[in-house]
Amino acid sequence: MRKTHSLEQWRSIIEEQQASDLTITEFCQQHALSKTSFYAVLTTNNTGYWMSCLKKMHLKFTIR
Repeated sequence: MRKTHSLEQWRSIIEEQQASDLTITEFCQQHALSKTSFYAVLTTNNTGYWMSCLKKMHLKFTIR
C-alpha cells in the first residue's frame, strides 16, 4: 500500500535519519520507507518544490 507523507513528515523523517548512525538505505529499510522517495525529496532534479520548502524550513542535511 502506498503511503504519502506531508512536508512536515518528510522534514521529521530526514532529521531522524540524519541524527541516526544509519545510511539512507539502512534507515529506509528499518522504517519501511521507499529509498526512491527519500532521495526524490532531497534531489532538486526530481522535486525542486520539496527541496525549496525544506530549505525554507532551515533543514540542513548531508547524504550518507
